Amino acid sequence: MISEREKEILQLVAHGRSNRQIAEQLVISEHTVKVHLRNIFSKIGATSRTEAGLYAIRQGWVSDVPAATVLPPPVAPVIVSPPLDDVSAPASVGRRWAHIPRVALWLMVLGAIVSLWWYVQRPPMQSPSVETTRWREMPALPEAQPGGQLVVTRGELWALCGDSSHWWWYDVATQQWQRREDVPFGCSEAVVVAQRTWVWVFDNMTREIWRWDGQQWLRQSDIPVPGQLMRVTAWGDSLLLAVVYEGQQQLWQWDGAATEWRLLLAQTMTNPWYPVVLDDVVYLFGDDDRVWQYIESTHGVQAMASLPFVWGQSTATSVLGTMLLVDLQSGMLWGYIPAQGSHRQQALPAMVVGGQWQMVPWQAELLFANADLSRLYGYQAGFQSFVPVLSEP
Repeated sequence: MISEREKEILQLVAHGRSNRQIAEQLVISEHTVKVHLRNIFSKIGATSRTEAGLYAIRQGWVSDVPAATVLPPPVAPVIVSPPLDDVSAPASVGRRWAHIPRVALWLMVLGAIVSLWWYVQRPPMQSPSVETTRWREMPALPEAQPGGQLVVTRGELWALCGDSSHWWWYDVATQQWQRREDVPFGCSEAVVVAQRTWVWVFDNMTREIWRWDGQQWLRQSDIPVPGQLMRVTAWGDSLLLAVVYEGQQQLWQWDGAATEWRLLLAQTMTNPWYPVVLDDVVYLFGDDDRVWQYIESTHGVQAMASLPFVWGQSTATSVLGTMLLVDLQSGMLWGYIPAQGSHRQQALPAMVVGGQWQMVPWQAELLFANADLSRLYGYQAGFQSFVPVLSEP
C-alpha cells in the first residue's frame, strides 16, 4: 500500500526531481527520501527511478501527464533451464539425463562455451535495429503551417506561429486539432518556449516579446540584444537565449521581468549554443562533439563526456532524469547521461530521418514534427524502454 508521503515522492520523481530537490521541497532529509524510495521500489517492483515515475503516471497521480496514453512495458519471456547435475532436482529430471553418456554431456558443455565465445567476439552490427512498434502517426494540423512550432504547457499540446497567425490546440478526447482564436501578433520568425504555466514568443522580425498567461496574450518589452535569436530554454525563473551575432555564438540570461539581459558566454563556433536544463543544471551542446556544463557560481563552463557524433542537424531534450539527443544526419536517437556520456543508441525509422524536425516530450511520448507540421509522429512509452536505468535511489 502506497502512503500519501510516498505518492508525493513518486510525483516528484515523475517530474525528474533529484533526491536533494525532493528533500528540500518536502522539508525532509535526503536520507529519508532514499529510505522512502527503497520502500516504494519494493512495493511496486520497480528497479529504477524511470520505472517508478512511469508507475505514478499510469496510476494518474501526476496531474499534468494523463495516464491514459502510457503504454504498458513489453514483458520479455523468462526461460529457466533445469540444472544438469543437481542432487535437489526432481527424480524425473535425473532420469532424463541418465541415458546420456558423461562424454556427450561434456561435449554439449564445451559446445555451449564455444558458442558463447563466438557471440562475444563476433563483429558488432553496423547499425542498431529500428524499433517501429512504439511509433505511431498522429493527426497533423488540418492545414500546413510552415515554421509552426509545438509547445506543451499545463500538460496540453499547442501549435502556433510560423507563416500563419493560426493557433491550434490538440484535443486528446477526439484526437483532433481544434483551432483557437488567432494570435494578436505576427510571429513568422519566432522562437516559442513554455515556462511553468506560461508561453513565451520571441519574434526575430518585429523584435517583440509576447507572453501567454493562460488567459490572454500580454505584450512585453522588445528583444534588446542585436543578432538572430535561435533558441530559448526555460531555466527556473529565468530564460536562456542562444543568439548569433557577428559570427559569435552568444548565450544570454533574462529573468522575464527585469530589463537587464546578462551575457553568459560568447564563442566563435559553427553552431549556435543549444542549452538543455536537467535537474536545474544547464548543459550546452553545439560545440562540435563537446558538451559543457555551465557553472553558475563562477560563470564558467566545465567539460563533460563528449558525444559520439558532431553536433549539426541535432536536437535534444531532457526527460525523467536523462537527456535524449537526436542526430538527424545519422538518423540516431541517443540517451545521454552527463557523467557517463552517450549511454544507448537506437536507429530512427526512415519517416523521421532527413529534413528539419522538432522534438517535444509530451505525455510519456516523444513527439517529432516536421517543418510545416504536416507530419507528426509519437514515440510511445519511449522513456521506459529507452532511458538508461539510473543508479541512484
